[in-house]
Amino acid sequence: MLDVASPIRVRRPFYYDGPIPRSKSWLNRALILRSIFSGLTIEGWHPSEADGEDVTHIGQALRDLAAGKREFSIGDSGTGYRFLLARLSRESGEFLIHGSERLFSRPHLELYRVLGPLGSKVRVESPTSVRLNSRGWPKGAIRLSVDAGESSQFASALLLAGSNINDGVSLEVRTHADSPMRSGGYLEMTTKMLEQIGCQISRLSSRGQVLIELKAPASDVKLALHAEPDWSSIFTLACLASVETAGLLKLSERDSQSLATTAQPDAIGLSLLEKAGVHIERGRQIEVHGRRHRRGIDCDLGGAPDLFPCLAAVLATADGASTLSGAPQLRLKESDRIRTTVETLRSVGISVEERADGICLAGGAPPAWWHERREMQSAIVCHPDRDHRAAFQAAVLAQTGAPVQVSERGVVAKSLPLFWSIVEGDARRFAIVGHRGSGKTRAGHTWAHRAQAEFIDLDEQIGGSATFDLVGETEFRHLERETFEKIDRQTRSSFDSVVLSVGGGFDPALLQEGWEAIWVRRATDRDDRIFIDRPRLNPALNVRDEWRLRRDTREPRFKARADRVLTIPEGILENDVIETRWFEDALDVGSLAINGGVMSLTSERRLVSTLERWLRWGVQRIEVRDDLICSDEAWNVIAKVPAERLLISLRDPSRQKATLARIPEQALVDIPFRYYTKFSESERPPLEQTVVSIHQEDLEALGESDPYRLASSLKETVRLIKIAVPTESFSELRTGHEWAMSAPKHRVYLPMSASTARPRWAWYRLLMAKRSAALAFLREDDGTSLDQPTLYEWLRLQDTVQNSPMARFAAILGDPVHHSRTPTEHADFFAKRGMPVLAIAMRADEVHSGFAFLKDLGLHAAAVTAPLKAAIGTELQCEGPVNTIWKSGSTFAGASTDGDGFAELLLLAGVVPKEPMIVWGGGGVLPAVQSIATNAVSVSARTGHVRESGEPVSPARVLIWASGAVRGAWSNAFKPEVVIDLSYTEDSAGLEVALESKAKYVSGLQMFKAQARRQREIWEKNL
Repeated sequence: MLDVASPIRVRRPFYYDGPIPRSKSWLNRALILRSIFSGLTIEGWHPSEADGEDVTHIGQALRDLAAGKREFSIGDSGTGYRFLLARLSRESGEFLIHGSERLFSRPHLELYRVLGPLGSKVRVESPTSVRLNSRGWPKGAIRLSVDAGESSQFASALLLAGSNINDGVSLEVRTHADSPMRSGGYLEMTTKMLEQIGCQISRLSSRGQVLIELKAPASDVKLALHAEPDWSSIFTLACLASVETAGLLKLSERDSQSLATTAQPDAIGLSLLEKAGVHIERGRQIEVHGRRHRRGIDCDLGGAPDLFPCLAAVLATADGASTLSGAPQLRLKESDRIRTTVETLRSVGISVEERADGICLAGGAPPAWWHERREMQSAIVCHPDRDHRAAFQAAVLAQTGAPVQVSERGVVAKSLPLFWSIVEGDARRFAIVGHRGSGKTRAGHTWAHRAQAEFIDLDEQIGGSATFDLVGETEFRHLERETFEKIDRQTRSSFDSVVLSVGGGFDPALLQEGWEAIWVRRATDRDDRIFIDRPRLNPALNVRDEWRLRRDTREPRFKARADRVLTIPEGILENDVIETRWFEDALDVGSLAINGGVMSLTSERRLVSTLERWLRWGVQRIEVRDDLICSDEAWNVIAKVPAERLLISLRDPSRQKATLARIPEQALVDIPFRYYTKFSESERPPLEQTVVSIHQEDLEALGESDPYRLASSLKETVRLIKIAVPTESFSELRTGHEWAMSAPKHRVYLPMSASTARPRWAWYRLLMAKRSAALAFLREDDGTSLDQPTLYEWLRLQDTVQNSPMARFAAILGDPVHHSRTPTEHADFFAKRGMPVLAIAMRADEVHSGFAFLKDLGLHAAAVTAPLKAAIGTELQCEGPVNTIWKSGSTFAGASTDGDGFAELLLLAGVVPKEPMIVWGGGGVLPAVQSIATNAVSVSARTGHVRESGEPVSPARVLIWASGAVRGAWSNAFKPEVVIDLSYTEDSAGLEVALESKAKYVSGLQMFKAQARRQREIWEKNL
């Protein structure tokens, strides 16, 4: 981890309408009274995890007292300690009380003094324990005098302890002009509770002093108190709701009505928020509605000091100045609460003046750098100093937009243990975004099952295609947003994980920070995608233009919002082991193990979580390019990464000096050749840290065409020399490979595709990553090159070869092959033999040189697809096209299983093999088709004429589409009733023809599955 503090998973907007915990101050008093009056019951409360540590400690201590024990633990509870000490003084005996060092450093001497005349002696045993020797209070009327200048709790403790004295208690509460009663509202709360159980209370105030006369109830039979909601907790949640426009806190009717009767001083908090401009509806149910623009206020918090930290956070960005005063006792709380608040506010750029009894806030708009720090997840760490209310304040600041993390998250257990559950939700919320047909729904079902989470398909909630067709896209998007907002509210503080799948047209910007957005991608997202079972979005466009427009518009939105990206292969199965491990890592219940490789930072967004994730995975090096990572803040974060895990790449000439100055020892430095030769010897990093790279830009800048000649001109023996240039053919690939293999510890060859639209060389990089490459790059999303293997491909290879040298591999050969399901279909079969299945794009004119190179690399088996079936058959001297090859001794053999697949496809389509039909296109699969469909007429897709005769084709009921994405000379006048597509790709023109003709469409997927089963049978016998 880069920081020991934990990020606050802010959910914007904050929304809560769940149960409110019962008041800790009220319960502390009620428990003392119940220990004195045996018939007293506390209604509306049962001990639970929602009770804070203060209540838990005093409750256990009183149970121990009833059991005859003499040793107690009170934790860090000042209220609990003072109440318990006074309660124990009513008993005879010796008692030992343990607590925190901070607790016993707080002011208690006035209480110790008052208890002396009552027969008790308090002795400090250690910084964390106090011993009480007590004879019990004397009989008869009790007269006491206590100074309330430090705390009203002393007076409350004495009144509670003496509540059953029949002769009564007379308590003089002294105050002074220079030291008024601190938190006097809590004393009012005590006397009101005493009156509720039947005590008689009279008060007389004179010259700053209060005389309270107390007489015990006539009987303790059927005494009852009804537990009140904690208005301090309500105020904290109201602050969270108040700092943004759509924030909302809803109280139940019962809790709302208690506001009229409660004596809790913190109930004034809602009025203070109203004064600051927050809208609060006070009906049968109270609702607090957020306001982005709040106004500054002045208020005296002497009677309700616990409101101070959160109120300060709310007012920090209000319009205008605010003053919070009258509460010097805050310096004696769990922390010096005034000092802690000031330090936190200043750390996030808030202008604040510290005063003896409070603070003065300048107010105004949040600092501009908040947004940037949040984007890269580089947060300011707030240290609560063991103070629960300082942690609450950090959460309110985070809700406001401040980039804060918090250490000591557990301190909230003192008063509101469920705080983080309420603020963040106990469980995670994942939203899966991506293009139509990318597999979001399948992934969502799988992941939800794995996480034992609720799965929600947003389109299904709206009514899917039927609703879209009925209301149109504009109204559908309105319903989509409305439905999402409802789901968002309902799940915002959910205790159950949620996996939400959204439609391709959903606006990812609606996913606030409480959602973790996962972009599910497929390599075929870059191809056309044609749907026959989805509503048309723009019927005025043809299906391909419609798809391209939506894809190009939506993809930047996915990229801008995604927290993580998963690029999955074609044909991925349910419960795929790699995908499952990836999601377990996202859930923080497991972690991936990459064990090597280099991953490149391409953005400063989500910087901290990205770095933490990659370091956790075991990435060998993290590349930082100075043309992509520019800000000082980002470099400050990167400085926390162990130097031996960094690869710093100089790409921006204007930043080179600054970048070189930042490079720590043990980090590798990648310098393009054209820059390196211009550096003086003193400017260059040490040779053992240096990687000199040659790219196309270096060749162009230096007027060179041969990268290997340029590499040989380098006089120094640097750590590595890397060549990453466009590679057009297998012949060029062999040249680069042989150059690297002549000195594999010092040379790295990274072929680049000439066209970024169809990257060709990821398979080679993946293969060499396991075998010898000193630097092997992989990517989560686009990386810095699409020739870099994906994370999924890397993990699949790692699982397959384990620690073996990987001398053999299998492949799918064709052009294109990025769409192929073969690597997934045959992965398990070949994994048992320690062989990965690589997707290798090869042109027909490269078969001879390419196949020879692959044999040298270790090819042992392959599936073959268009357009190589005939060319590979010729290369292997087979009779006719082949789709299956294997190594047989020192040579290769081949066969075709297309006939098996086509026969099964006809059966699925319900077409009799002898029925007349047209075969449009065909190429290498044509012989297999004609051997089954004996009455099929073969038509050239290029000319639209019958191959044998050259005559125009006559229409037929059944069309066999064997031309892939190429329509050729197809005439829209042909209207087949059945289209049997030998392709299963979603850009096949066979889909278009079926749509235009309103024909039954049969995908070639069944053919693929059938011929793949037959391929495995052949390989099983021959490998």
